[in-house]
Amino acid sequence: MKLINRFIADDNGATSIEYGVLAGFASVMIATGAYAIGENLVPIFDSIVKYLAP
Repeated sequence: MKLINRFIADDNGATSIEYGVLAGFASVMIATGAYAIGENLVPIFDSIVKYLAP
């Protein structure tokens, strides 16, 4: 029982788990933003290609 109580009270590693959750959240937000921006840039690049292609 002492081992279980000591395990529950031990908070070593909690910070690394929190950083992992934050990193995961940030990566999802970056991917979502890149997808949204990418969809809006396609017409711009298409018009540039029209002017540059012979």
